[in-house]
Amino acid sequence: MRYGRTDSLAAGDSGFAEFYSKYQDELNNIGKKPDLLIYRRSDAPKENLDLDDVSISKAVEAIEVRSSSFLSNKYSAFMEERTHKAEIECNRIRHILLRETLSRDCSCKRVQSFTS
Repeated sequence: MRYGRTDSLAAGDSGFAEFYSKYQDELNNIGKKPDLLIYRRSDAPKENLDLDDVSISKAVEAIEVRSSSFLSNKYSAFMEERTHKAEIECNRIRHILLRETLSRDCSCKRVQSFTS
């Protein structure tokens, strides 16, 4: 069940300063809420509206998911760069293999023409 904040504001976004200030107040008052609470089916609250301490204490696990938009963008940029480098390396290897194949074919043709 979702429990923690689901805001998607990042530094520089409109309204971020106010959001950050309120979030810091919440952290100071109640601490960090995990993103997900895991329950046994029999103990799961029917709704996620303002869970009370009793409902929260019945969770068997609490999970924090680190997936900020900054990290997501950073990962996307990393993967794009990695893909680009892999494509360059694949093309380099392809050219080497093609050169070897062509030079081998030419050598075979020269040998055949001398033996004919």
